[in-house]
Amino acid sequence: MYQYTSKVMQLPTSLSPDHTLEYFQAYADELVERFGLDDDDLVIAVHSGDGALLKRLLEEGIQVLGVEPDEDLAFDATSAGIETIADELTPRVAEQLKRSHGLATVVVAPLNGDSQTAADQQDYLSGAAALLAPSGVLVLDVSSHVELASLSSRLADHGLQAFAVERNSRAVRIFADRGHRQPS
Repeated sequence: MYQYTSKVMQLPTSLSPDHTLEYFQAYADELVERFGLDDDDLVIAVHSGDGALLKRLLEEGIQVLGVEPDEDLAFDATSAGIETIADELTPRVAEQLKRSHGLATVVVAPLNGDSQTAADQQDYLSGAAALLAPSGVLVLDVSSHVELASLSSRLADHGLQAFAVERNSRAVRIFADRGHRQPS
């Protein structure tokens, strides 16, 4: 049902030492190439940290927006020229962002089974789904503690369907949309 590959980089949500600028540049370049992003597109990154991923996309002329709950990181990103909202992604926040920025071609978001309850994940996925344009793509970087069958059901609750899964020993990246792309 899904396309599995061994190509996945670690979650783009941390500034730990193994997350280098090259990682974020490669991830951004992959998004541009895979989805044909250009200056008409909006990419929203949730838990966007200091904006390293979005910075590379902005350099390519793509519209970007960060959503980062850590106020200090959100301030750092905004100071570096990456518009970043200091808040958690919830359905309420998503509605505000839709009104102020429009719908996103791509939403990049981590999903952590260790630190998010099922209810928190539902709100989070609801917010992410609400931000997507009709043909938009949600890219979830998922911890190894999230059950994929359960996640697939939760995605369906929000009108989304996984069309590709890429994994390695550290993480799983799930690509989902509103059913425009067929799982391979």
